[in-house]
Amino acid sequence: MSFINLKNDFYVDEIGVDIDTKNELINLFVQINAKNLGKVHFYETQKGYHYRIKLKQKISVKDAFKLRQYLRDDEWRMKIDELRINSGLTIFDVLFTQKRKIKH
Repeated sequence: MSFINLKNDFYVDEIGVDIDTKNELINLFVQINAKNLGKVHFYETQKGYHYRIKLKQKISVKDAFKLRQYLRDDEWRMKIDELRINSGLTIFDVLFTQKRKIKH
């Protein structure tokens, strides 16, 4: 995935991560690393878990993408977000929450 064209002129204070597996080790990795970034809420989905991380400080969109990539966010979702941002849209990092069950 390329982040060369991502705009770095606005900031976010929250990121979402979509993990499409219920593998305990993968989700433990996400939970431990996410807790170091800020307050974490997560809920179970049909395929895995959605994580919402309220960051301790605002970061650039480019850095947010790097964090999401590190935390193994769904690659297809990230590619769509990259296209949205590069097209000038400000709506991105959307997790579908209709069926959510908050765990923490």
